[in-house]
Amino acid sequence: MRKISGLSMATKASEVYVNGMKPSQKKADGDLIFWFDLEPNTVAVIAASKVDSIALQK
Repeated sequence: MRKISGLSMATKASEVYVNGMKPSQKKADGDLIFWFDLEPNTVAVIAASKVDSIALQK
């Protein structure tokens, strides 16, 4: 398995967190575009709040 580098997504949310951390991001045309790397055999919990992105990892 290989690492996924620069996985990107877009949302209408004003901010986003991945596993408790704010990823690289920019605003474009009313969307928030964010990107992050995903290591093999890992899970990314994406949420609009830091607390939710940590709490949902269970």
